[in-house]
Amino acid sequence: ILSQKDEYRPSLVNLNDSLRETVLLVHYEASKQGIEITLDPCSDMPTLKLSEAQVRQVFLNLLINSLQAGHQGGHIICRTWREDGRVLASVEDDGSGIDQADQVRIFEPFFSKKASGQGTGLGLFISRSIVSTWGGDITVESRSGQGAKLTIWIPIQK
Repeated sequence: ILSQKDEYRPSLVNLNDSLRETVLLVHYEASKQGIEITLDPCSDMPTLKLSEAQVRQVFLNLLINSLQAGHQGGHIICRTWREDGRVLASVEDDGSGIDQADQVRIFEPFFSKKASGQGTGLGLFISRSIVSTWGGDITVESRSGQGAKLTIWIPIQK
């Protein structure tokens, strides 16, 4: 019998494939909301020894946040690229954005500006915790009313 822990066992993961498959999971909800999702994958993405389940969980949390901040006719762009010995992936939307004062708090557990019942405030906290175990981090760029871009970076393992 496979234990749940096996689900988090590292294997060789391609971020492009994980992101593409996670976008497919949210595609129906995005189309219902009139939000278009575009993928811009890195052409020479290396495989990384990570947990596929955790990678998808991080991408899912970022995509759900973008969908919740989005609007009819909105757009989400998902990119991957390599830079300075790291792989990076970003999820960028043209939604409601994040106030400057809240940007330092969005990674705190239970912090949420969403209406009651719209989330636990744990998605970004959990995502940053996962990415930090890989030796990476998540950054945010946003202006209120002008969308948000969350970027994860992970060192390329030798």
